[in-house]
Amino acid sequence: MATKIRLQRYGRKYNPVYHIVVADSRSPRDGKFIEKLGIYNPLTDPSTIELSIERSISWLQKGAQPTNTVRSILSNSGVLYKKHLIDGVRKGVFDNTEAEHRFQKWLSKKIVKFKIKHV
Repeated sequence: MATKIRLQRYGRKYNPVYHIVVADSRSPRDGKFIEKLGIYNPLTDPSTIELSIERSISWLQKGAQPTNTVRSILSNSGVLYKKHLIDGVRKGVFDNTEAEHRFQKWLSKKIVKFKIKHV
C-alpha cells in the first residue's frame, strides 16, 4: 500500500485548520486515514504547527511520501534533517551523540533566525 503524509482540511468556511495525517494514496483528501501526526493552522501569525516528530520520522523511514506542502512543514520543523541524521548514524558515519549535537546546533540557529524575523 502506498502511503502519503498529507493535509486533511477541517474548520469552517474561510477558516481552515488542517490535520497532518498518514493516509493511503488512493483515499480522498478528507477521507479515511491511518494516523494523525499533527495540526497545522495557517491563519495565525506565525502559522501554528503541532507535530509529533518521532512518529513523523517513523513513517518517513517506512516509506511514506509527503506532499509538497507537508514536505515544507516537515523541513521547517526539522523532521527531515533529524531523519537525515538518523540515517547517518545507521550507516555509521557518526554516532548518536554527534547527531543530537548537530540537531541542537541547527535548532538554535533556527530559533535565532525566527526571533530576528518576527521582532
